Amino acid sequence: LIPYEEFFDPFAVAELLPVISTREFFDRCNNTLQMDIYHKAQPDVVNPQYEAALGLYTYPSRHPDKHLNITPVTVSTFRYLVNRTDFPFCVGVNWPAKFTKKPIFGHRNRPGDPTLGADWERSENFRKIRRAIQPAYYLKHIAQQYMSQYPPYIAAHIRVGDFEKWCRTKRTKTKCPPFDTVVQTMHRVSEQFSNIKDIFIACDPVAIDDVLIKLKQAARLAGYTFQFFTLPKAVTPHGATEPLSPDVKGIVEQVICSHGEAFIGNQYSTWTHAVRHYRLMDAKPCKSHFYWGFKGDPPVCPPP
Repeated sequence: LIPYEEFFDPFAVAELLPVISTREFFDRCNNTLQMDIYHKAQPDVVNPQYEAALGLYTYPSRHPDKHLNITPVTVSTFRYLVNRTDFPFCVGVNWPAKFTKKPIFGHRNRPGDPTLGADWERSENFRKIRRAIQPAYYLKHIAQQYMSQYPPYIAAHIRVGDFEKWCRTKRTKTKCPPFDTVVQTMHRVSEQFSNIKDIFIACDPVAIDDVLIKLKQAARLAGYTFQFFTLPKAVTPHGATEPLSPDVKGIVEQVICSHGEAFIGNQYSTWTHAVRHYRLMDAKPCKSHFYWGFKGDPPVCPPP
């Protein structure tokens, strides 16, 4: 379980369906789920750190009352959950994203390709849902405070981490552009946008130091300034200090990237595509969005 409002704005979702806060939901449920639903192919998907933080009980063995009948339900298709009227109020659904993304991302084309992505992104239903998924207000505020310190910038998403396991064979190296390509693309985009030399880097915190060292050593990027975001330990939105989960850092970085004069990302990254959608919703020019220019790069702007 991940509290939605910790990452996104529940009031935006309320335009599509009734919404109550996570805390209110569990208060009504006495912190106990009457039914917990899992996909049968992955029935053990849990986020125990959030369950502990919320004081949520999902299994009888974890509840003070060991006799409660909280039986996990496993299903094989999402259709089981649609239009059901016999569910109790306190239901949890644990649904790994890979079981819903597969019909789209398993296709040989990617979002951004004319034959699939253009139609998908032009879908009114998709745009309606995308508009309803907005970063939480307090995260936007953190991003605005950060952006106010810097002049106009170009934002770049350099994907590492789990992408490394995709880059070990010749067949999959197109998913991971070589460093020379990163340098060349940054320089080319800078020239197209009034020679802006302030670059914001969104990257895995584990790899950011190594990435910055390599960028600063690149002769072609001499005179460039590189910035990155460090999440504050706490915020005080209402006068009281509230600790921040490190998991929200990526959402703040997406907001920062969405406000750049231009944005460079990886076509195989859903993180990159989220930034692209935010930029399009904010009426940023389509031609201000770039992918690292490696083999297989699709057209950035869908045809009219």
